[in-house]
Amino acid sequence: MAGTLVLMIGYTAYAVFQIGELGKPADSSGVDSRAEVLAARLGGDVAALRGALTAAAAQAARSPNNPVEAAETGLAAAGKAARAVAVIGPSGVVAQTTPPRGADWLSAAR
Repeated sequence: MAGTLVLMIGYTAYAVFQIGELGKPADSSGVDSRAEVLAARLGGDVAALRGALTAAAAQAARSPNNPVEAAETGLAAAGKAARAVAVIGPSGVVAQTTPPRGADWLSAAR
């Protein structure tokens, strides 16, 4: 009985120690650096998409009768930041590159 009590005290002390360790802040340097890398990548993608929209708009202004060229210009300028580009006009989709399955350009434009 005394051996069981000592064993229980040992397990209790170990559990209290573990609970105390859980309460300490974890070393977040790895998480912070991964978050910074992800934020930098997203910032790069946003910049690429802005540039692509500017290039597509400029192409559309130069060749208003060729919206496909504007879509292709936008896709090329976006690089890996975009998988497809569409040109939306007042009447709906005017031109698009090969869209991903299920792309809803009109909803995305709203």
